Amino acid sequence: MLVSRSRFVRAVAAMVGGALLLPGAALPASATTTTTTVLGAGGLYGVACSSATTCEAVGYTTNVAGLVVPITNGTPGAAQGVSPGGTGGTVTLLGVACSSATTCEAVGYDSNTGALVVPITNGTLGATQAVSGSYMLHGVACPSATTCEAVGQDSFNNGVVVWITNGIPGAAQVVPETRSLFGVACPIAATCEAVGYNSSNQGVVVPITNDAPGIAQAVSGTFVLNGVACPSATTCEAVGAGVNNSAIEGMVVPINNITNGTPGTAQVLSGTYALNGVACPSATTCEAVGQDSSNQGLMVPIANGSPGIAQAVSQTSVLNGVACPSTTSCEAVGQNSSTQGVVTTTTNPTTVDNDLAISTVSTSFTVTVQGASAQLADLYQAVQGVGTGTSLSDKVAQAQSYLTAGDVTDTCATLKAFVHQVEAQSGTSIPSGTAAALIADAQRVEAVLSC
Repeated sequence: MLVSRSRFVRAVAAMVGGALLLPGAALPASATTTTTTVLGAGGLYGVACSSATTCEAVGYTTNVAGLVVPITNGTPGAAQGVSPGGTGGTVTLLGVACSSATTCEAVGYDSNTGALVVPITNGTLGATQAVSGSYMLHGVACPSATTCEAVGQDSFNNGVVVWITNGIPGAAQVVPETRSLFGVACPIAATCEAVGYNSSNQGVVVPITNDAPGIAQAVSGTFVLNGVACPSATTCEAVGAGVNNSAIEGMVVPINNITNGTPGTAQVLSGTYALNGVACPSATTCEAVGQDSSNQGLMVPIANGSPGIAQAVSQTSVLNGVACPSTTSCEAVGQNSSTQGVVTTTTNPTTVDNDLAISTVSTSFTVTVQGASAQLADLYQAVQGVGTGTSLSDKVAQAQSYLTAGDVTDTCATLKAFVHQVEAQSGTSIPSGTAAALIADAQRVEAVLSC
C-alpha cells in the first residue's frame, strides 16, 4: 500500500535520528483518552466534526480503497469505502471538512484518475467527483454551508486550489511559487489561508480571497507547513517543520494578517521533528499533533499564539490529524504498528499554568511509516515492474544504501537521477499518471532531506 506516496504532509515528521525524550508536565488528572481500532482501515489521515458529538475520519482501507469512518461520541461506526476508477488503482482520502451539521466533503486521489472529491450527506457517501487539472488534493476547508476550498498539487508539482460548490469541484487553479499545498483554513466566508512548500523547500503561506489565490509568502527557517487552523476571524496558526541549528524541528507560525497572509516569525519546538495538523477549540487555544525524533507521536498545546511543552505520546509514532468538536474534547486519527487505522478521543486535553507550561495527554495510535527511509522503501516497492528492466528499482536501492550510510549528498543525487529517468520514460514505457506519482514520491523524500 502506497500510503506515503500521498502524504508528504505526514512524511517530514520522521527523519532519521536517535531517540529523544521530551520534557512535559504531568498528565492532568481530569484528562482521559480512549483509543479504538477501526477494523479494515489501513490508516486514517484526516478528521472533521460537524457537531459536538459527530465527526468524520478519512483514510484508506487494507484493500486499497478510500475510507470514510463516522465517529459518534468518540466511537467509530461502520466504515464506507471509495473504490478506484478502473482496475489496478488505489484510492486514498487525505482530508475532510464539514460545511454543515449534515454535509461534509472528503478529498484525496485516485491513482488511475487523479484528484477526487467525495460529498458526504448525513453520513452517506455521494458520487465521486473528478477534479480537472489536479493530481491529488491534500486538504479542504468550508467557509460556508455550500462552498469549500480544497488544496493540493497537479501532475507538474505545482500547488493548486479548487473551489467546491454544493459538492461539485471547479477546475484547479495553479498557485505560482508553490510545489504543493497541504492544509487550508477559512477564518471568514471570503478568506482562506493555505499552507505548503515551494520549489526551494521552504514553507509557504498563500492567502485566498473569493477563490483567488494571492502571492505565496515563504516562511524563513521552515521547509514545509503541513496544517493550519484559525482560532478567530483575524488570526491563524500554521504548523510544520524546519531547520534549527542544523536539526529538523517542529515549527509553529502565527498568521496575524489574514488578508495578505503575512506569516509571523516561526517558533521552534525543540526536540520535535514535525507538526502535522492543528485544530483550535477556542479563540485562545489550539492543539497541534505531530512526531518526535524517536518515532513517537506528540501533542503541543498553543495558548494565545505561544506553543506549550511538546509531550511525547507513549506507544505512538505519529499523529496525523486532529479536530476538536468542543472546547473540552478532541478527536485524533492515525495508524497503529499493525497498519490499522485508529481513532483516539481525548477529553480535557490540556491545562495551562501561569508560565504557559502546558500539560498534554497521551493518545494511543501509532504508525511506523513516513520517514525518509520508510518512504524509500515504499518507493522501491512502487517501482517493481515499472519501466524498462530494473533500472528504476536499482536507482532506489542505491539511494537506500547511501541513506543507510548517512551519505545525504549522494542520496539526493541519486534521487535526482531517478526523477530524470522517470521523466524520460513518461508517456512511453511508464503511463504519465504513474510517472507523475513516482516523481512526486521522490521529490517528497528530497524535501525531507533538504536536497
